[in-house]
Amino acid sequence: MFAEVATSYEFERQVNWIDWESLEGWADFFMGRFPPMVTARAMLGDRFGELRASIVEIWKNANQGNGGRLRMPQEYLLSVIRL
Repeated sequence: MFAEVATSYEFERQVNWIDWESLEGWADFFMGRFPPMVTARAMLGDRFGELRASIVEIWKNANQGNGGRLRMPQEYLLSVIRL
């Protein structure tokens, strides 16, 4: 997209941490507010519970928190393009 005008590119991996009182609390918050999850709930109806359970299981495997707390890394790529 910037190939003809960019003078340099830099890419750096970053991590943002989700830190929440509990995994279930985060799931309720996230799935009630993140637009794709809100849409999925509306479209799936009673089957949304299956999707929620699958996502919660993935988060359980990524959780680094202790004592019931959720602490989960969210990686992203910082891209700097100089024009």
